[in-house]
Amino acid sequence: MDGQFFQVDVDPAGAIGTPVPGTPGRASLPTRLPANPPPPAVSRAKDGPQRAPVPEAAAGETPILAPMPGMLVSVSVEVGQKVDAGDPVLILEAMKMHNVLPAPVAGTVKSLPVPHGTQVDKDQVLAIIAP
Repeated sequence: MDGQFFQVDVDPAGAIGTPVPGTPGRASLPTRLPANPPPPAVSRAKDGPQRAPVPEAAAGETPILAPMPGMLVSVSVEVGQKVDAGDPVLILEAMKMHNVLPAPVAGTVKSLPVPHGTQVDKDQVLAIIAP
């Protein structure tokens, strides 16, 4: 550093001991290390987390699907609101980027099954637009 050389010795993580005489910063390792308890067992459901039933778009209705996994951070419309094609409907955060999901067709917002702040999967239905 700045043209000077330094020698740095690092003791093993969690080492317990007393300093070794004549070597500042060094410690003698104990003859017996403390036992580390095993991590607690985590019980998980066999089928994973339970999700609400996925709404289906009826004939003539257009779903807006999540293009990638992410978090739904904003909903710009309300159920019953009319939208034009290209109007922003939702904002999905994925990989620290906000992706605006526009209405693919003009119509009325029929359903918004996912509340903002929810983690979503790829191809999950986020909104349904009826003609």
